[in-house]
Formats: sequence, C-alpha cells, structure tokens
Amino acid sequence: MDVIGIGAINMDFIMKIPRLPGKDDEVFATEFYRRFGGSAANFAVGCARLGLKTGFIGKIGYDDFGDELLYAFKEEGVDTTHVMQIEEHTGIVTVWVYEKGERSMVAYCGANAHIEPEDIDEDYIKGARHIHITSIEGPRAIEALIRAKKIAKENGVSVSIDPGCIFAEKGLDTLQPLINGVDILMPNRLEAERLSGEKELDEIVKKLYPLVDILVIKLSDKGCFVKNDSVETLVPAYKNRPVDTTGAGDAFAAGFIYGYLKGYDLKKCAEIANKCAALNIGVSGAREGMPTLRQLLEFQGEPNL
Repeated sequence: MDVIGIGAINMDFIMKIPRLPGKDDEVFATEFYRRFGGSAANFAVGCARLGLKTGFIGKIGYDDFGDELLYAFKEEGVDTTHVMQIEEHTGIVTVWVYEKGERSMVAYCGANAHIEPEDIDEDYIKGARHIHITSIEGPRAIEALIRAKKIAKENGVSVSIDPGCIFAEKGLDTLQPLINGVDILMPNRLEAERLSGEKELDEIVKKLYPLVDILVIKLSDKGCFVKNDSVETLVPAYKNRPVDTTGAGDAFAAGFIYGYLKGYDLKKCAEIANKCAALNIGVSGAREGMPTLRQLLEFQGEPNL
C-alpha cells in the first residue's frame, strides 16, 4: 500500500435545510441524499482517485449499509482485506447542509466503536508508506490508534492525524500520546483551538507544533496554515461555488498526502490540498466531489503532477 486510512466508515444521510431548527422547532428539507461517508473512508477514496494504492482498517456491520460500503470501496479500488464486518449496525451520520454550503452533523458510531488494538495488523502497516488516522469513538479506540502509530513509526512508515471535532474536544491531556511524534497533524481551526485550549493562531502553534514534524491548520475558505522547520506560511484557498462542504477536509487531506508522498515541498502539498478541497465543495456529498488526478490536473491549469 501507498496509504492506509484508519478510522470511521459511515452511511451519510444529507438534508439541505434553510436554517437549523431550534428546540421544539421544525423546518422542511429542500433536498435529501444518501451518500457514503466517514472521514478515514473518504480520505481513502480520495487517495485512490489520485492514483495511490490505498487500503483501509475499520469496521462495518453485517447489514445492507455495510455491504454497500464494502462494494463501493471495491469499485474505487480501495483494498478491503482489513475492513471487518461484525454483528453491529454500520455507522450512520446525519448531515444538515445550509444555504451557503456549511453543515452540521450528528454521528452514530455503530460498528466503528468496536475497533480494538488486536484489529491493527502489524504486517499490513509495515507494508505501507503512510498511514492516516482519523477519530473513532470507542472504549479501546485510542489504544488501537496508538498501536497503529507505534508500529508505523518503528518501521519507517510516516503518519498523519486529522483529529476531527470530537477527538479534538478531548484535549492534549488525552490525545498527546497519540499525536506526539507523528509526521503531520492537520486539524481545522476549530479543532486546533479545542485541542490546544488556545484561541490565537500563534498560541495554537506554540502548543501543537513541538509535538509533530509538520503542522497543517485548515482555514476553510481562507486556505491553510502550514509549518515545518523551514517554512511557516498561509497558503490561500482556491475559489469554487460551495454546494456542500461535507468531506472538504478529507479531500484536503488526500491531496496533501498525495503531494507529500510525491516528495513535493510543503507549500506545493498545501496548494494541491487546497485545490482538492475546492473541487470537493462544488458537489453534494463527501465522496462525490473527491477529484480524480485528471480533474486535479485540469483545475485552474495545474501542471503535470
């Protein structure tokens, strides 16, 4: 494998609404979609579409949703040998998308919550170039992810982490054993604030950067902030009409890791990531907008990658 995604895989139910309802309130959805989702799963599909040999570690249920998700992975060329089906409901996420493309989500973890350290195949990770970890809720989830990181780092496999809001809320006291020493940490701005306990970007960087080799903070329509030992800069976003921002962060991560594995410098990795995110938000659904390498090349005249 070039890349292995480790984390959540879900079925998404997406409704477009004019506003978020309050307590005892009601609004009518103008559109409804059922889509494949899960941050790590979206990332894996994004990498596969960019031409990387991609695998996945995670759990789905023995149900119709699980069967559909497994089939979709195979159609995308994602290796499914370490996608485990168990007697539990497949994870489900309800997504509300507002008029400007922004969104809110509620997740039911289901099978995702049953990931355990024993599910992390040492040989599978040793055979990869990179692993990408996203949040999973479960009694032994963090323990499982720490095991994956440890195996990777001991065997020269690079590691990135995209914590997500729920993980970030746990703070550094809980997550530092997982984050410390990874190659790339890529939260969005809100996640970075929650993780660090700081509000100002300078203070966030002081807290988070010493733990990792590369810090990437996604800044939505402003682009991203990137830092390593030689570069510290803001890289502006590329414009596209937002239809649905669900999955934009996963597309960003796939683009960044694509560039990283190709050996591009930090700014170029960020530019590729921003382009992938811009392409993603123009389509409804987390995976539907994941660009292929051809689409990336054609977007705003990208030279050969």
